Parts: sequence; structure tokens; C-alpha cells
Amino acid sequence: MTGETLRSIAVPEYMSRICIQPAGWLFASYGYENGCSDISIFNALTGENILAETIPQNTSVSNVAISPDGKYLTAMLENSVFSIWDIESGALISNFEPELPAVTAIWSGNSQYMAFFGGNKVCIYSVLDQGVVSLFDINSTMYRGFSPDGSMFSAGHVIYDVKSGKQKVVFSIEEKQINPRIVWAGNDRVITRYANDTPAVWLIPPLETVIRIADESLAGRELTEEERRKFFIE
Repeated sequence: MTGETLRSIAVPEYMSRICIQPAGWLFASYGYENGCSDISIFNALTGENILAETIPQNTSVSNVAISPDGKYLTAMLENSVFSIWDIESGALISNFEPELPAVTAIWSGNSQYMAFFGGNKVCIYSVLDQGVVSLFDINSTMYRGFSPDGSMFSAGHVIYDVKSGKQKVVFSIEEKQINPRIVWAGNDRVITRYANDTPAVWLIPPLETVIRIADESLAGRELTEEERRKFFIE
């Protein structure tokens, strides 16, 4: 990477807020003016404006996000209702109200689910089925994320089953001195750091019962040099 500007795309000054798709080839520009909120999606490679939505009735939007596969656009309206559009057709797929306070949201990596957060609760929503999959309490609102296949969800030092909301893995922070942050390295393994900042990889066994990582039989090993490069860990 050289830092060279590849393309300049002009957008109205009031649409200065930007959201970038995880893959990086789409981005959304949005803003509020004259009683309406406007959202436009551009192809970052060609500069083409591929979707333009106007939301009237004095409604501003926030939490604008593009799904990882680039198929869907979501935005939260002032009344905490999330709207989901199909980017290719521009059709409104659904409006969903999580009924949680101070809602924020993230996508699963496979673009099948969204997790909505409010207080100490999380609501998992299926975009394909347009319905709630599970609603459950979480121990932490920090370091949240899905496994690559969307079957598990992590928050703090706990991993949950998406469909049931039950705890699947608990990292015993006190006994193993593990920092409460989980990075998914695959559907069956995660990366954490010990208190001395040494990264370690852990296998997630396919068991129904809660596994506590304090068990010596599941002790994490240090990352290999190849794994450090792959997951950008120094």
C-alpha cells in the first residue's frame, strides 16, 4: 500500500457521514437536510452510485451499516426501528424494532444475522427469516462478535450459542489471567491474550455443556508465526 488516492467521489456536504462495507468495495454516505435523511451507496472501485434512499418525515438515521456480502443496507431511525434494504433492487425488506434501550447493532460475517444490543441484553435477528432467533443476557457489552458461520456469538470472555442464547464457553479470567477479548480465528477456534499480552489460540469443542477454559486439558497454546501474520497480531 502506498497511500495514493485511487478515486475521489463527490457527495453533498451534508452527507458527510460515512460507513464502509467490511470487504471495502462499497461505502455509504448519509446525512440529514430539509426534513429528510438521505443515504447513498457507492461502488468504491468505480465511483458508481448504486443506491439512493430518502427517508422523509423529519427522521434522522444512525447506525448505518452494509452487510459483509454487500447485499443489504441497514439504518436505525429515530424511533429505534431498524430498516433493512436490498441493495441491488432498492426494495425495503423489513422494519424491525428490537425493543431494547440505546440500541446498537452488528452484522454476522455470513450476513445471515444481526445482533442488536441494549443494556445487558442482545437480540439476534435472522435477516433471511425476518424474525428474532434469540434474546438473552450478556455479561459484557465489550468485544462483541460472531463466529464466521454465525452459529456462536462472543461478548467479553463468554461465548454463546446463537439459537439458544446459552453459554457455550466461559474463559476463566481470574484463574488463567486472560484478558476479556475474543478474536474469532475460525468456527472452532478463538484467540485471546493472557494478562502479560501473550496471544494464545483455543479450540472450541463441539459440546452442549458449558466449557470453562480453566480446565488444564484445554489450556491455550501460543500462536505460531504464521498465525500471527494471518491475524495481524504483533
